[in-house]
Amino acid sequence: NADVIMLPVQNTLYPEEQKKWVCDALEYAESKGVFVVSQVWDAAQDLAEETYFPNRWMTGKKELTNLMVVASSDKNGNPSMNSNYGAKELDLFAPGISVYSAYTGDTYQVATGVGLASASVAGVAALLKAYYPTLTGSQIRDILLQTVTSRKGVEVEKGIEVDGKQTQDLFLFEDLCLSGGILNAYQAVMMADKMAK
Repeated sequence: NADVIMLPVQNTLYPEEQKKWVCDALEYAESKGVFVVSQVWDAAQDLAEETYFPNRWMTGKKELTNLMVVASSDKNGNPSMNSNYGAKELDLFAPGISVYSAYTGDTYQVATGVGLASASVAGVAALLKAYYPTLTGSQIRDILLQTVTSRKGVEVEKGIEVDGKQTQDLFLFEDLCLSGGILNAYQAVMMADKMAK
């Protein structure tokens, strides 16, 4: 009865048997209106050239509409230097660098990691589902994509891998992810409210 599922980081190693049951689970989640979020690997690779799983095309049938792939950004809206990227394979960026977060022993500290970014996305998705329970996972994904804080046209520095070596290059933000922006909870709630009415 989950409405939102957060998966661990993507991976390139997916044995066929494992791939099949993950595909079946994602298709089942989509049929039940469940939103699923996964996070990119920190390898500075172009997802158009290196395939990671899970992804929206892994079933080989049709594109999954409920699966969102996320990378982390900092407080200034810059992408993580190390995260994988892709103009259509990565959906959006979300806060995941120097985030004040819970830590062991009932303490808090500033942390960095793509898990924080995907947790932010899962949290906003859960917020939308709590207040607008009729929204499906596919609708939530669409809302999150359409309501980002747009960074289109902004040139940013990004770590990349070339011939197995790490280097850096300049990119327009929209060349790094499908939405061209960063998660925006306020705008997502505003759009969900309009849809619900």
